[in-house]
Formats: sequence, structure tokens, C-alpha cells
Amino acid sequence: MEYSVVVHISSGHSLFHAAKVYAGLDALAAQGVIGLRVTSRDPFPADVVLLSVTARGSNAQRLVAIDLYDHSDRFCPAALANCDVYFKRNLFRPHMQRLLPAEGAKVLPFGLSHPCVGHASRRWAMWHWGRAVVGALRRSPREAIGRLRPWLQDLRLYHDLSHFAAFEQHPDAVVEPVVLFQTRVWEPEESTENLDQINEERVALIRRLRAALGTRFHGGVLPTPFARQRYGDVLLTEGYRQGGYISVMQRHLVGINTRGLHRSIAFKVPEYLAASVCMVSEPLRNELPHSLSPEQHYLEFQSHDECIAQCERLLSNPDEAREMRWQNFTYYRRWVSPPAQMLDCLERAFGAGADVRHDAGSSRVSGTAIA
Repeated sequence: MEYSVVVHISSGHSLFHAAKVYAGLDALAAQGVIGLRVTSRDPFPADVVLLSVTARGSNAQRLVAIDLYDHSDRFCPAALANCDVYFKRNLFRPHMQRLLPAEGAKVLPFGLSHPCVGHASRRWAMWHWGRAVVGALRRSPREAIGRLRPWLQDLRLYHDLSHFAAFEQHPDAVVEPVVLFQTRVWEPEESTENLDQINEERVALIRRLRAALGTRFHGGVLPTPFARQRYGDVLLTEGYRQGGYISVMQRHLVGINTRGLHRSIAFKVPEYLAASVCMVSEPLRNELPHSLSPEQHYLEFQSHDECIAQCERLLSNPDEAREMRWQNFTYYRRWVSPPAQMLDCLERAFGAGADVRHDAGSSRVSGTAIA
């Protein structure tokens, strides 16, 4: 084993957002790459996962924080002050200018994330998260009761997640020469961002794609009550829950990505990579530890007309599309699959290059101790 890792599961962070971290550690433990121990602890009142890591041989230790915020301008002061390394999921360098030099030196990009589980991670994560929630209820009943509803919603979302291997599809798998864009619209009160603008941009793009590509386009918005009220002509009717969405996504040659809330990189980007789907995407603003390259991993667009043209380009050039499918799946296996990404993070936390391992097939976690 190369590392000993203790993951501290807190009621302060979202199981749904932290799911990939748990899945990656779970898989590395199953491979014998790490020794894994899990505890219930509330170190930070934020969506930040805390890892205590020891490198075998040298006995060097690092306290590692993984910041899962959508916001690139939001940091956890307690984590920055107390951790040796601070991985940020959505890292935009200009938003680090307000940090002290010593704080900024700790910050590294975490990379792409999508909610998924490992063979055993769902069981141990829910158990220890439940213990953390009970602890929060005991310490501050009045405050914790006010959080019960979002806690239960997060637990339901996490419980229903698919194993990360379910997203994976070989680049030579037969797919339909069709473009996919499934998205959601947001109720105005859910954010201070200009959600009406984001909603209108997404819906307008769906309408343009339908008109331009006809039967070569599948897509729409999730049928939430708000969407039914405002955008009844572009509602999805099937394949929008995670299990159904995965099978739908894997049938398509091309997937479209637009900017997420707060300019975050959407979960659909790593999902497309795992499924060997070609991508047509708005520019990716936030920093990745290993860059995705326009023309190699995706075709970029900044207008509806450009998006349609890039889709047509991939649909009419099977050799180019085949090459992009291989590039995307190779990138996923090397840098994005949960075990590969978490091993890369551990290596970068200690300043070393990653020797990435990927194994979706193990059903045992022999190296795991549940504290």
C-alpha cells in the first residue's frame, strides 16, 4: 500500500457532491493501493471533505481538504488555515486574489466531478454520515432540526446513485449519429445568479437545435414543476433520472455542454468522457489539473449557430468523431475515473507524478477499516 488515508465524513458536506471522492478511495482500497479508514467528524461547516494522508515509507503526512463548491469565489477559511493542501473543484485563478499568499500556495485544482458510488462506499459513507448527523442533532438540536429536510433530500439523492462503472462505454461501441442535450432550468429564488438568463439561453439552444437538426437531436429540460409552468414545449418525457439517463447518453454520438451555475463545469462533462461521447461545449473557464483541449477532446462554441455547425461537423465526419471518442475515453481512464483521479490527487498532494490505476471490477474492499 502506498498511502494510509483517513476520510472524515461530516454532516456539513453533501454526500451527493462528495460521492466521487468516496468512490475513488473505495476503489483504491480494493486494489490495495491505499489503506482506508473512515470516521465521523465535523471539522468544517462547509462542503469540504477532509482527508488525513500518510505516505508509506517516508511517513510524510498531509492534511488534505477537497472543496466541492460550485462557486469559484468561495473558499473555506478553516480548511485553508489548517490543511496542507486544498483541492478546489471549480478553480478560477482570478478569484484567488483575495487569499493570502500562504493560503493560495495550498490551492490546487481537483478536476472534474460527477456523482457516483463504488462497490462499498455507499454503505460506509451513509453509515458514518448518519453518525455525524446524529452528533449534530445532539450538539445543537434547534439548528440541526432546521437542516433535516435538506439532509434527507441529499441522502435520497446519494442512495440512488449508480456505480461509476455504469457510466463507462468503450469508444468502439455502436452509437446513433444523434446529438444529445439534456439540462435543467432553475427557479429564481434558488440563487443570486441571473438564473432567468441561464434558463432562457438553455431553452433557446434546445429550440434551435430541434429546428436545425430535426430527428438528429434528442433533448430537453427536466420536467420540474417550474419547467412545466414556464417551458412546456421543451420538456423531457423519459431518460432523465440517473439510471435512465446513462443508457440514453451512451446511445448518442455527440453531447452538448453549456456553462453550469457560477460558471462551474457541469457533471455531464466527465459523464460524456466516461461514455466515449464526442463533446460540443461552451468554453471551459475553470482550471483542470490536466487540460481538456479544444479540437482534441471537444469542439468549442460561443453562439447557437456555431454550436449547430460543430454538431454538423461531427455528425458528417465519422473519422474525426471516432478519434474524439478514443481521446475522451483515454482521458477519462487516465485522469477522471474515481480511482485514477483520487490517486492523482494523493500524488499531487505529496508533489509526485501519478501512476494512475483504474479498476472498476473489484467487488471487495479488503484494505478498508470502518472506525
